[in-house]
Amino acid sequence: MEIARRYYHCKGCGGGAPWDVWAGVGNRSLTKEARRLAALAGMSWSFDKAQKHLREFCHLQLSDDTIERVCQEEGIQVQRWIKQAPEPVKAFTAAKGLVEFSTDGVKINTVDGWREMRISVWAKREACLACAPEKWDQRVLNEPTARLAICAIARSNVIGSSWQRFTQHLGLEETPLSVLGDGAKWIWNESAKRFPSESKWCLDIYHNSQHLHDCGKALLGQGPEARAWADAHVHHQLAHNGPALIERLRAQRLTLAPEKQSALDGLLG
Repeated sequence: MEIARRYYHCKGCGGGAPWDVWAGVGNRSLTKEARRLAALAGMSWSFDKAQKHLREFCHLQLSDDTIERVCQEEGIQVQRWIKQAPEPVKAFTAAKGLVEFSTDGVKINTVDGWREMRISVWAKREACLACAPEKWDQRVLNEPTARLAICAIARSNVIGSSWQRFTQHLGLEETPLSVLGDGAKWIWNESAKRFPSESKWCLDIYHNSQHLHDCGKALLGQGPEARAWADAHVHHQLAHNGPALIERLRAQRLTLAPEKQSALDGLLG
């Protein structure tokens, strides 16, 4: 529908279209439902692709600039809500299970080029049955009963400060956490500063397994021998923990030809 309406300008308040206020379409001339679609599309695709998809899916014709502005405005509202609203805290507190924390960095394309966005997740999960190291990839994990996630493009100390604030916001400042991360030093440095010392620190087994398999290929080539070498070291780490794996790799390094020692050096690093 095309609806004609009057626009008023005021030097004091800036003015606007009273009909838009009455209809609840806001300063972007979008209803609440249209803003929801624009934000969802803008989060799912680049803004130019979101524009085309919205026109194709539901005949909603918006410029990519409008979609970008809506996403930015909604993002500010979400940021305020997650920091101040009581609902996330109530839901997290009521959920069953043990508290775990995980974080990682992902590369995203911005107007300033590729940058790292750091994602942080607090979750609760009920404990599962333990399994033998050789059956780690067959275990069944319970789904989280609650999740709270934030992300930001910022320096590691700023990210760490946000961890501390959210942990306090959730009432977990005295609660030991299960902290899961990859090998990035900033994760463990900030975790040690921000979380209770009784927390349990766990290197992500999938991340470590990838490095072991890459090293196996460099040592033994593509094939079953490389896979068997990596799998054996994954099981050894799970059975005896990280320091024991490092000692085992250092001992192996002494038996290798110089041209293959660099692959093991990279893995140890």
